[in-house]
Amino acid sequence: MKNSIPLPASKAIDVEKEIEVIKDLRKRLILGPQASLPSVCMYTFHNTHDSTNNRSLNCADISENASLIACGFSESYIRVWNTTINKTINTDSSSNDSGIFLKLPIKSKNNLNIISIEVSVVAEFIGSLRSCLWGLHFSNDSRFILSCSEDRSCRLWSLDTGTCLVAYKGHNQPVWDIAIGPFGHYFATASHDQTARLWSCEHMYPLRIFAGHLSDVDCVSFHPNSAYVATGSSDKTCRLWDVQKGNAVRVFTGHSGPINCVTISPDGKLLATAGDDALINIYDIGSGRQLKSMRGHTRKSIYSLSFSKESSVLVSGGSDCTVRVWDVKRDASNNENISEISEGYNIETANDTLVKITASTTKDKKENIETLDHMTALYTCKTPVYKVQFTRRNLCLALSVSGVS
Repeated sequence: MKNSIPLPASKAIDVEKEIEVIKDLRKRLILGPQASLPSVCMYTFHNTHDSTNNRSLNCADISENASLIACGFSESYIRVWNTTINKTINTDSSSNDSGIFLKLPIKSKNNLNIISIEVSVVAEFIGSLRSCLWGLHFSNDSRFILSCSEDRSCRLWSLDTGTCLVAYKGHNQPVWDIAIGPFGHYFATASHDQTARLWSCEHMYPLRIFAGHLSDVDCVSFHPNSAYVATGSSDKTCRLWDVQKGNAVRVFTGHSGPINCVTISPDGKLLATAGDDALINIYDIGSGRQLKSMRGHTRKSIYSLSFSKESSVLVSGGSDCTVRVWDVKRDASNNENISEISEGYNIETANDTLVKITASTTKDKKENIETLDHMTALYTCKTPVYKVQFTRRNLCLALSVSGVS
């Protein structure tokens, strides 16, 4: 499929990147229920959640080599941090507004190591931004950042020069999300105007307009072969679009609320969606069939999903202040016929297996049903998780935010 998509000729830097990927493959951890659970590095951004005064961190992304973190704020600026500094600082430095705590939850909430590290701000983009930022994405070589915002535009920023190189305009309403394709030449956007659009970095106009959703298109993601784009919408559906023809080839249903995040497995066979209904749905792309729904998050929004490199493990993060790990390959029949009952009981599925029931809080006593493919939960210090992402070595990185103290 790669040859059927027009792409520029390979350069020396592309060969260097392939060599780097191969080196990382040799160090990759094998994850799964029969192997090991993922380790998660949690970066918490302090004093960045203040919705009352409209001063919040709205979006974030991690570079492919995990050396840079970029965040977009409602105050119309982007800030980029370098995470490779090894200097350790005092753990009581949470009063520093620009400080980030690195947390290493390993296997369970009872085995949590917290380390404070110093990170440096390497870039800050303010100049051409005029409105709230909603989406960010690093280029594959980590030299550029694409952003989308409420002013209906997308902008390409250079980390080398610290400037905005170009503004892409075409949407009629605010742009909620942006994603760069696997080969770096194309990117896609999702907007309040109920469309998604395909762009080339070399052209200022959209190459394709994907129209068909009945409400906001909230999230967008590329297939690994770059021939398809997946979109999630407030109309409770996910659609898969053909990049060359511009038409929808799959419509995935099953959610009872808006879809906040969509991702496709590295092997290109599975699609995962999650949203405000606290459900994670797994679909088979080839047949368009829903394989299963996974429960475990309390009744709050899920913001981010990421597959491991073997496509066997999925991690999720959301407003319930947890990172949760899921067994994607587990038989879906074990999750059927689950009904809600009071705390402290077990319930039976269709084949007489047990599902864990826990209370989400001690105040409201609402039940939290965990399906059997829920492997573990990693709890933050009451900070919502905005981003989860597996590195090439199968280390999971997560970003969370805390309120203004």
